[in-house]
Amino acid sequence: MLGARFCDPSAFTDPAELREPLETSALEYLVEGEFRRDDRPADQGFFSKRWMSMDRLLEAQPVAQLDEVICAFESALEQLREAKLSAAQSAARIVR
Repeated sequence: MLGARFCDPSAFTDPAELREPLETSALEYLVEGEFRRDDRPADQGFFSKRWMSMDRLLEAQPVAQLDEVICAFESALEQLREAKLSAAQSAARIVR
């Protein structure tokens, strides 16, 4: 799991669309992994990075396994965010 988003920014081709409220029910995750087609059993697959909807991920992985991966991603994200904010606060105290 490499990222998360609520929309595909490339879908906004008209500047007026940028002023519309964001639809937050379309959760997607950036996934790095091996991809293969179900309709081609002999397909060896290939490694890639893809934005995938939560619905598509639920079709491809057991719920418990997906939950574990998402929790690990969110935990790493939280740790990184806290470290960056802490460093910024420390730097702000030094500047004053």
